[in-house]
Amino acid sequence: MHDGVRRLSVLMIVCCTALILTYWLRGTGKDYGLFQLLRGEIAPPPAEAVEPEPITTPSAFTPAVGPAMDLTDVKILALLSQEKANLAAAVVPSVVSIEMERPASKRTVVPSPLFDLNAVVVQREREPGQGSGAFISREGHVVTNYHVIDGAIDGTITVTTHERKQYAAYIIGYDPVNDIAVLKADVESDLTFTPLGFGDSSQVRQGEMVFSVGSPFGLNGTFTDGIVSSATPRQVSDSVPPLIQTNTALSRGNSGGPLVDVQGKIVGINSAIYNDSNSFSSVGSAYGLAIPSNVVNTAVRRILSKDVPRYGYLGVYMKDIHPHEVITLGLRNVEGCLVNGSLAGSPAYQAGLRKDDVILQYDGKPFADVNELLEQIRNTDDGKEVKLTIVRSRAEKLLTAVIRPNGAVEIAEPSESLVKESWDRAGLRVDYVASSERIDLRFQPYDPMVVITDIREGSGAESQHLSEGLLIHEVNDMPVQTPREFYEVLQQSTSQVYLRISFPGRRGSVQLPIPLG
Repeated sequence: MHDGVRRLSVLMIVCCTALILTYWLRGTGKDYGLFQLLRGEIAPPPAEAVEPEPITTPSAFTPAVGPAMDLTDVKILALLSQEKANLAAAVVPSVVSIEMERPASKRTVVPSPLFDLNAVVVQREREPGQGSGAFISREGHVVTNYHVIDGAIDGTITVTTHERKQYAAYIIGYDPVNDIAVLKADVESDLTFTPLGFGDSSQVRQGEMVFSVGSPFGLNGTFTDGIVSSATPRQVSDSVPPLIQTNTALSRGNSGGPLVDVQGKIVGINSAIYNDSNSFSSVGSAYGLAIPSNVVNTAVRRILSKDVPRYGYLGVYMKDIHPHEVITLGLRNVEGCLVNGSLAGSPAYQAGLRKDDVILQYDGKPFADVNELLEQIRNTDDGKEVKLTIVRSRAEKLLTAVIRPNGAVEIAEPSESLVKESWDRAGLRVDYVASSERIDLRFQPYDPMVVITDIREGSGAESQHLSEGLLIHEVNDMPVQTPREFYEVLQQSTSQVYLRISFPGRRGSVQLPIPLG
């Protein structure tokens, strides 16, 4: 043991000696430090600050002389640019921004900068709404989307013109199935406006140049150009009308604004955006979707004559089947329609129609594609019971649905005992999320979800840092669309339950185990 101590002591002495010699030798330089002080050297006086010499000769700078291209070399582009500017000057004054107030929901979730399970909930009595519209009469009639003014409080609707003049407006009528509403600016009879006329949307061709005007994010009079990406109307649900696909730049607030052709005629009313996750949304993305002008014109005339028809309604979102899906779905051919989802409380949902079902026949009749099936649904009388032949998990089944009118839904309320049991065991209360709210939260209208409205102190939910405003999509891997479904699945759980949760308006979700009492 003593030999080890001696060896360690010798090693430390050698290392210290080498270190001292190194610093001693380096001390011959200009640096002054500890070893210079130990050697007794006198510190040198501080060096005087040397100011840099001013630059007397400026660097060379030669600006451009004239434009990159002469106008004679870009005649067609110059003319096209001028004609676009002329079209904007003619159309923009006829487009208005629409503002209103709606009753606030029980919760108004303020997103945090990061994905966080602690949502901020602000209580409000009213909340603002915003969209676009266009004058279609000299007297001040404005066409817009129904979803823009849906739920607006009486007396709160205002239209703002391009010249920043504001007028109170009231609702003349609306067609919720075709998503069209007509407003009237409340002005004196001697005041007139410049209206836009309707074009013939059946004559719109793929590749044709079109222009969108509206108020994205409240920036009124925004004019963007593009082309018709598809002249064949996109129709995916009986909850929305057939839609023209364009690549004009659209964002939140463009809804209700006109899509015009090169003559300034309305060929569509911008209604939705097709985003990169193949869902309808109100956030900016690659493709805009507009209600064809022929549908809009018919709806406007019926609204003005107080003759809005009652359409048959099933509440299902579908798409045509691609050939590569035939084998995967266990089908013989591409006949039928693949179900993307059904709205909670709709006739389709109550009949048991679910995502990935394939509808083969409607009321005993086959159909060629989605458009033909949706036309059959719309022409079905209210209250009629229809048979749906479907394929689910490669097996054929028969479902029964009762057709309802114009988007009718019925949400079954949970019993008080179910709510109390959830509160006692998990410390949670939830509420229904309407399809319009799901779109505002950047989800598909048929996506499964309920929203947390209350957390019990000391509960399993609180132990996992859950809070009001968070969205629950699945319970034990089972999708839930309504509070009743949530409570029923929760009731069947034993010691703990797994919840799939997301933050409103954010992509991605987390699965959390919640201990039950």
